[in-house]
Amino acid sequence: MKSKRVKELKRAISESTTIINCRDASPSQKAVALIFRGETKGLLNDLRSAVVYFSAVIKIPNMPPALRAQALYNRGLAKYILKDHQGSIIDYTAVIKITQAEPEIKAKARINRGLIRYQLKKYKSAVADFNAVIKAPNAPPDQNANALISRGTIMCELKKYQDAIADYTAVIEMPDAPPNIKAKALISRGRTKPSIAIADYTAAIEMPNVPAELKAEALYLRSESKRSLNDLKSAILDCTAVVEMPEVSSELKSQALYSRGRSRFSLEDTQEALADFNTIIGLSDAPPDIKANALYNTGLFKYELNDHLGAIANYFAVIEVPGIPSDIKASALDRIADYAAIIERLNAPPDLQVKLMRYRRR
Repeated sequence: MKSKRVKELKRAISESTTIINCRDASPSQKAVALIFRGETKGLLNDLRSAVVYFSAVIKIPNMPPALRAQALYNRGLAKYILKDHQGSIIDYTAVIKITQAEPEIKAKARINRGLIRYQLKKYKSAVADFNAVIKAPNAPPDQNANALISRGTIMCELKKYQDAIADYTAVIEMPDAPPNIKAKALISRGRTKPSIAIADYTAAIEMPNVPAELKAEALYLRSESKRSLNDLKSAILDCTAVVEMPEVSSELKSQALYSRGRSRFSLEDTQEALADFNTIIGLSDAPPDIKANALYNTGLFKYELNDHLGAIANYFAVIEVPGIPSDIKASALDRIADYAAIIERLNAPPDLQVKLMRYRRR
């Protein structure tokens, strides 16, 4: 977070303190100031302090239902980020039980509770939460749509693909669902039904007022569908569109670069493919599995060019990437062992020979 923004937030906390300490402030005014202070602490990633301020609101007697529900909801969210899942569920349940709480915050609490239960693989109770929102006559359209998408995700997990498609389609056909949620539904349906995937991804891409990250995800997924149909040049165009988007996460950009590199390699455009893989290797925040695959493939290219020492360096770099999948590491170790078997023919420096000797197959 930029230092100017941090200073603004700290100033806001200081101003809220004046209200909290004011003798003439009503309980409701103090509660609003405490909630604001807790939310500001959350923006500063001081979540434990945020929990303290939300708890202070909850303890105030005779608190208006709307403020009590907001404090419980915010505390549940903070606890979830702190990985206190059971504590988060308790807070969301308390929101749901407040009879005079607004329908929107109740729906949000049910969806969040359902998502936690889904993560804990308690699918039946998660679906019950989503069903309650879907059936509620006064749930806001965006929360109804979110509940349908979340239920569809569980249906996919349970391999009930037709039920999942029905949920995603219901969102797509909702006249008042927000564009970003419709785009999510199109992307989810495209993942679930390959026969209409390209059409769904295209609809999400062309939809106005969709966040850049969602548009980029649809472009990347459309490129993968095109790759599977061997439409490589068109797939490259989609990946390039993602790479050139300034507001996209490093993960999506890395995925697009890697996919574009693979397509370019299939078209025998080796130098451009290498450029894509090297770009990934140079990204400090590229996901470990994508970076490891880029290193491994670059090693294969170097092997083909008889740059054996360069290839070895890449394979060693692969096994040093933290948190990579075991199959990528195993492939790199196999390549290192292959080189260790012919160490005498490599004309490698003494320190590399010693390093390779450790990986000789016995």
